[in-house]
Amino acid sequence: MRIDLPQDVDLDENHYELHCIYLHPYYLRQGIGTKAIMSAFDTVRELEKGF
Repeated sequence: MRIDLPQDVDLDENHYELHCIYLHPYYLRQGIGTKAIMSAFDTVRELEKGF
């Protein structure tokens, strides 16, 4: 999983993009992808605390 500042020129530093997330097919339909997305949200919240 990779989270970074947006590549779109019309967005500012108050936005982030999830560039990639990969999940092995064996782990599909088990809620792991949802947990990964929630982890990405938590990471962004932590990054915002630094500003």
